[in-house]
Amino acid sequence: MAYVGNQIWSVNATTDFLKGRSKSNSSFTEWKRNRSMIIYEEIDNIKNITELHKEILKDQTFYHESNYYGVNNFVIAYWMKDGSTIIRDYTLTAVDKSTNEHEVKTRIANKIVNSNDFKKQEFYYLFDEEYYSGRKLHAKLKNIDDYSTIIEDINLNDIRDVLIKDIDNLFIETNIAFIELFLNFNRHYDKEVMLEEQGYFLEIYEKLSDADIKYLDEIYLNNSFTNTLKYLK
Repeated sequence: MAYVGNQIWSVNATTDFLKGRSKSNSSFTEWKRNRSMIIYEEIDNIKNITELHKEILKDQTFYHESNYYGVNNFVIAYWMKDGSTIIRDYTLTAVDKSTNEHEVKTRIANKIVNSNDFKKQEFYYLFDEEYYSGRKLHAKLKNIDDYSTIIEDINLNDIRDVLIKDIDNLFIETNIAFIELFLNFNRHYDKEVMLEEQGYFLEIYEKLSDADIKYLDEIYLNNSFTNTLKYLK
């Protein structure tokens, strides 16, 4: 297994869980989901992370299209078959001009964010069939300018196919794939972008009973969500 991101605590917590030092009785999948963690298990992704690691060793800068003053830690971890853990923590420098080295990192990162391994964890309520099956999942459609008003309450099953299609399209050859991995930042469904576009968002939740719901996530429907917006009209 492998991790790539900026949170060393995620690596340490995962190691504790795998070694039985966690008090949780959850499965590993549920445990990760409850903590919004993505740990890669597919062989192809582990190879991609290894390739990305090699590029980081060559060049420890990244390009961000806006003034960036946030976290610069880049963490890679591998959990080996012998039970050991390899952790590397780098400090990357933001620069204001894209280079060939950045393009290589982005190309490798694209392979990772386009994988089922990534989407099944990031959007588990859509891509994880085992999670989806048997649950009463819904979405509240709201305007970004008015959080308090529910425009429509939708059974997630009714819009699942169009949402999956739009999310799949978002990640095809995105030029910010490395940023998405490194900073856990996706401009395609970022609130600040939505404010510029005056769009809508979906508040995803599970209906546990007539009285109880469990909030899961929000998806900001900017102009890239063409199939979903067309369906909702």
